[in-house]
Amino acid sequence: MMSKGYLSYEEFKAFAGVNAEFQRMKAQNPEIKLSLEIIVNNEPFAYIADEGRGSRLVPRYSEEGQRFTEDYFMIAQTPSIVPAARNLGQSDVVVAGCHDLGTWSAIGALFNEDLMKQLKKEVRGWRTFQAIGSATPNYTELREVIGIRK
Repeated sequence: MMSKGYLSYEEFKAFAGVNAEFQRMKAQNPEIKLSLEIIVNNEPFAYIADEGRGSRLVPRYSEEGQRFTEDYFMIAQTPSIVPAARNLGQSDVVVAGCHDLGTWSAIGALFNEDLMKQLKKEVRGWRTFQAIGSATPNYTELREVIGIRK
């Protein structure tokens, strides 16, 4: 699973399992980075911007624990990008997190019965929507659901 084009440490451990393998991969492909390597000036690499309100949701990172303590994610349903599927009225679901915690939480939200009930209730009647959620290592919630097209 990729998060913003970077392997997180947990994702890396799941795929490669050992630091030596990562170093070999990185030597061959320098653009591969751990999410810990993309913290610049103590600022997360990615955040969610709300241009309408002039605000942004910025993940929180713990230098001490070297991990994100709060992250954000998006779940969106859009018309399919495949013309034949779109012509049949089918949709695509997109999940994305700012960083690894948000990405894994977005995926987990799809399997969380309570969150899916909440999402289904809030998007009733909307064919296209965007849901924004937040996550900590112990808690995931939907913050806002925006209906875009009925």
